[in-house]
Amino acid sequence: MDQQRVMLRHFLAALAYRTQKALERAPPGFADFSAGNRVRSPRELVHHMANVMGWALAMLSGESYRAHASEMFQDEIERFHFMLDDLSGALQTGDPISQTTAERLLQGPSRMR
Repeated sequence: MDQQRVMLRHFLAALAYRTQKALERAPPGFADFSAGNRVRSPRELVHHMANVMGWALAMLSGESYRAHASEMFQDEIERFHFMLDDLSGALQTGDPISQTTAERLLQGPSRMR
């Protein structure tokens, strides 16, 4: 596995760890906590991060991605981790990153559809 893939997989593992640590003792109602006007709630943040992972996976495969959402916060957290695992697995296979670059995967989409 090349160094870019190792670095990307390490980044994904760190993202999974940090997200889980931030959520592990969240009080009831945390999903809809509002920090103010135009600030995403925890539910919206996890939803966004899951969709960014889905976009990255689609970029690796050359497919399109359609954003998804779940009503339940725990389901959205699980979807986020599922997407992280899928993306990490895709990077581990060694298939060429032909539809994008490692830098673009880290930057994320300029606009998700």
